[in-house]
Amino acid sequence: MTDPYALPEHRDDVPAAPGRPPRAAPAGRPALLWSALVMALVLNALSSVAGWPLPVQLATGVITLCCAALLIARRVRRR
Repeated sequence: MTDPYALPEHRDDVPAAPGRPPRAAPAGRPALLWSALVMALVLNALSSVAGWPLPVQLATGVITLCCAALLIARRVRRR
């Protein structure tokens, strides 16, 4: 049963008011993504130079791409 007294500002399907600032993202998320991106880049370079097995190289590449894509998507959403 839906709430008959629900205000539109509390519903998820109604956009925010024009004057209201956008919701802030959690504080630790960008720092965590940047840290993961840097570590994945270093591990990717190290695995390529050291000749680690192919699954390890591919896994570090996938992590690098995912972190970069999430950071780019976050940047685009903020504009």
